[in-house]
Amino acid sequence: MRAMLHDCVTAWLVKVEHHEPAEARESATPIAHRVMALYQAGLLYTALQSPPEETAS
Repeated sequence: MRAMLHDCVTAWLVKVEHHEPAEARESATPIAHRVMALYQAGLLYTALQSPPEETAS
């Protein structure tokens, strides 16, 4: 998944930000790490949330 994310960020940097491919691959590494960390944090947050309380009808 990390490699796929790195490839996607690299492609974005080339197509949208107009970076050279070699520069984009290097610049993509820290961005991909941050995005992965945010994704994992979101999963952890969701997993640790209390289930919603059911209300009596």
